[in-house]
Amino acid sequence: MAAQITLAYGATSITIMANVRPYAPSYRPRQQIGYAEGGGMKVADWGDEDEVYVLTFNNLSNTDYDSLVGFVRNTANFAANPITYTDAYAAAHTNMRIVDAELNLPETKYHKHAGSITLRKDISFA
Repeated sequence: MAAQITLAYGATSITIMANVRPYAPSYRPRQQIGYAEGGGMKVADWGDEDEVYVLTFNNLSNTDYDSLVGFVRNTANFAANPITYTDAYAAAHTNMRIVDAELNLPETKYHKHAGSITLRKDISFA
């Protein structure tokens, strides 16, 4: 099912209509895990878990692809600027960072792109 999402930073926003999954975040613990010499696990807890959205796109049009790539590279500047992600249910998620080290959305069909971007909540704004 196609869904409409919006990514915004300041006065600049893009709206994309695409097959986007998921609609709910995953939560990743902020922990460092190591092992003692005897094989026992040692865990250092670094605080609250991270709220993470991995937005997976299928059948992204060339127009939406160009908008997304331009927004990520030039407006959000990848993780440099916190953005607002508005999901398919019109819920706004503020202070999100695009944390992908690489933007890879290859053409999978004629004029259609697929791939994913990862958004993580920046808790330093809390």
